Amino acid sequence: MFVRDDNDVYAVGRTVSREISHIHATGEYSAHVVLSPRDAKRVIDAGWGQLHPLAGVKANKVLRGRMLPKCYVLLYTPRDENEIAVLLEIIKASVGYMTDSEDFR
Repeated sequence: MFVRDDNDVYAVGRTVSREISHIHATGEYSAHVVLSPRDAKRVIDAGWGQLHPLAGVKANKVLRGRMLPKCYVLLYTPRDENEIAVLLEIIKASVGYMTDSEDFR
């Protein structure tokens, strides 16, 4: 999921090619998401995810010289409908952070 080209993007978005989130469709369906520092702390403290090992690290070989945001979070795989609803709320928070807005569709 990416911020549309015709939408403004919050400053951190330029470092991740406008990416908000992606789901790992390899059978386990965890996801990565860019969050505000406050939201990342809340998600991690609540046990919904963890920081990506390369969050905030410039990795020339892996990322072609780009840096993952400091709050690039791995969301754990949801196990039921209730957990899917929680993860959707977390992804909505990422959309708001990446666009610096709470008004999104």
